[in-house]
Amino acid sequence: MSRLTLAAFAVVLASVGCAAYSRPPALDGYRVEYVDDVPAHIETYPHTSYRAGYVYLVGDRWCYESRFGWACFKDEPKQLQSYRERWRAKAPPEATTGSEPSRQ
Repeated sequence: MSRLTLAAFAVVLASVGCAAYSRPPALDGYRVEYVDDVPAHIETYPHTSYRAGYVYLVGDRWCYESRFGWACFKDEPKQLQSYRERWRAKAPPEATTGSEPSRQ
């Protein structure tokens, strides 16, 4: 192989490696924000299944654990908006969804 071919191959490998670790800015077309942490005992918060996992209602945002860490939707998916509205209509007055997670 020529040096040019080896150099091009190295650049391709390096760019593939970087892309594998970048965090996707959206899920299903809805913008997400990655957060440092979520409330303790998040499993006790209102939650529902979404895609292949669970999402949790924290404050007014839906958060989920991904392979890149915890993320919260900046834009609420329609399916989750419907669930939140139904949950709020049935929830007792003292029910809470907690405070916002801390942002990165």
